[in-house]
Amino acid sequence: MPEVLPAIMTESKSSRDITDYLRGLGVIAVLITHYSGMYDSDFYSHYLSNYGNAFMAIFFILAGYGGFFSFEKRFAAHNTSFRVIAKYLLDRVLRIYPLYWVALLLTAFIEPQYFPVGDMSIAQLLAVVAALPVVTTPLWFISSIIQCYIFAPFLYMILKKIRVRKFILFNLALGAVLLLVSQDYMEFVGRLQRLTSWTIPDPNVILYRGIFLGNVLLFSLGLMTPGLIREYGERMRSWVVFLVSAGSLLGLSFILRYDVLVLQRGQLIAEVGYYSSVFFFCWSTVVVKPMLPMKGLIGLMGRYSYSLYLFHALLFQILIMVNLFQKRLPLSLAIVFLLFPPLIWFCIVSEKGARAFRNRVWRFARRKIAPAEAGSEPIAS
Repeated sequence: MPEVLPAIMTESKSSRDITDYLRGLGVIAVLITHYSGMYDSDFYSHYLSNYGNAFMAIFFILAGYGGFFSFEKRFAAHNTSFRVIAKYLLDRVLRIYPLYWVALLLTAFIEPQYFPVGDMSIAQLLAVVAALPVVTTPLWFISSIIQCYIFAPFLYMILKKIRVRKFILFNLALGAVLLLVSQDYMEFVGRLQRLTSWTIPDPNVILYRGIFLGNVLLFSLGLMTPGLIREYGERMRSWVVFLVSAGSLLGLSFILRYDVLVLQRGQLIAEVGYYSSVFFFCWSTVVVKPMLPMKGLIGLMGRYSYSLYLFHALLFQILIMVNLFQKRLPLSLAIVFLLFPPLIWFCIVSEKGARAFRNRVWRFARRKIAPAEAGSEPIAS
C-alpha cells in the first residue's frame, strides 16, 4: 500500500471528547498534587511528589495532536506559508498571553513570594511577562508550551514533506540528539554563568523531566499522531494495547516519583520509557475510545484546563490566607469542593472573555489589512 498522509481536515467530535477527557485527567493530577503539596508537604514528598509534573506530558502531546488539525485547515485555505505561520503564531499569542498576564497580576498580589516584582530588575520582569524561561515562576508550563508553538509550523512542514513513516524516524533521531544534549546542558550553562554572570534558564522549562526540550519532542509526537491513527489505527484498536499502555504509564509514574534515581543515566532511560508510555496511552485511548467515567465533569475540566492551571493555586492560597485551607482534612477538602464550582465558573467566564478579546483583535486586524490587500491586487496582477 503506498505511503500517503491524506488531509485530515477536522478532528471528530468523539476524538475531541477523548482529548478533553485526557486533559481533564491531567489537570486533576495537577490539582491533587498542588493541593497535597500546600496542605501537607511531608505527605506530598512521600506519596505524590512528581505526579503532577509527570502528567503535564499529556498536555504537550495533545497540543501537538490538536495543532495538526489546525495546520491542516490553515494550509489548505492559503498558499503563502509565511502568512499562515504568522497568523498561527499571533493566534497563539492572543490565546495564551491575556489570561497569563491576569494570572501574573493576581499572583503578584496573592502570592508575592512566587512573583516578587519589587526584587526583580526590569529585564527580569519583562522576561517573566513574555514567559521567557529566565526566572523561575510557578507558571513554568506557559514558557514550555510557547516553545512548542514556536517550533510547531516547522515540525508540521517537515511532517508533510517526509510523511508519517519517515517522521517516526525523524522523532527518534530528534530524541537521540536531545538526550545527548541533556547530558551536558546543565554543566555547560553552569560554567557559562560562572564566566559571564548570566542567569541560568529555568530548568523546569528547558529540561522537561531531565530531557533537553523534551516538551518539544512530546509535541512533535502528538503532531504525528493523527497520521499514525490513519495509517495504523486498526492495529492499535485493541483493549490489550490500551491496558498495557495505561499500566505502563501508571507504573512508570510511580517509579519516577523521585527526581533522582541511583544512576543519572538510568534516570534518563526511565524518562524515555515514560515519554513512550504517555504517547502510546494517548494514541491508544483516542483509537480505542474506552468508556469514560464522569465524562461530563472531567471533559469540562479538560476544556478549561488552561485557566484551571493558571488560577487553581491562587484559590488555595486565598484559603490559606483566611485560615480555611489547613483545617482537618475532611473539612479542608469539603471547603475546596464547595468552592470548586465557582472556580470552574470563573475559568469559563475568563476564557470566554479572552476569546471575545481575541476575536475583536482579529476583526480589527482584518479591517486594517483588507483595504491594503485590495489596493495591492492590481499591482500583483
